[in-house]
Amino acid sequence: DDAQLCASAMNLSSRVTRLRACCFHPWTVVRSSGPPPPLPPSLFLRRFLDLEDLMEAEETDMTILFRRLADYPISEGGLEEGDVLGPLREAFYRTPMRSKVEARWRAWLERYAERVGREGSADKERRARMNAVNPKYVLRNYLAQEAIEQAEEGDYSMVEQLLEMARRPYDERPEFEEYFAKRPEWARSKAGCSALSCSS
Repeated sequence: DDAQLCASAMNLSSRVTRLRACCFHPWTVVRSSGPPPPLPPSLFLRRFLDLEDLMEAEETDMTILFRRLADYPISEGGLEEGDVLGPLREAFYRTPMRSKVEARWRAWLERYAERVGREGSADKERRARMNAVNPKYVLRNYLAQEAIEQAEEGDYSMVEQLLEMARRPYDERPEFEEYFAKRPEWARSKAGCSALSCSS
């Protein structure tokens, strides 16, 4: 009905707005000679939906993906041709990736690199701007569950550590590097670690 259509449209608009502020941020980087022409709304939405489809086709850690997308070398000469996905690989749960899905990722990255390359911004500048809006450290469900279980035993050290991590989630902090990782397999089905109920 009309109410459902309206709700769906508002949800899609919200998702597009969030994406404009994160992984597609480098497509709006301003060059010294002036801003590049913006993507037409229909093309921007198409690339957004393509990326969303890819993340659904191959289970992907969004936090790692967006941070590693910032590391994707474009103005510095690109990657070795044999490993176009390069720094993004650690964001994927399946290893090796299915060939058909990998081909789709390669095609998407080619379009991404072409657009960013047209803007002429240095990789260092793009990386800094992307990392400023994409956190490196997030409070994952399994980490929160581990901290809760330890606290129930009287050990609050992990609670304090996670709190400190959350104070500066966008910064590179080597002492918290162990938390910049995909959900471990053991947490996939453990209560409180992979998904939370409405009552949680």
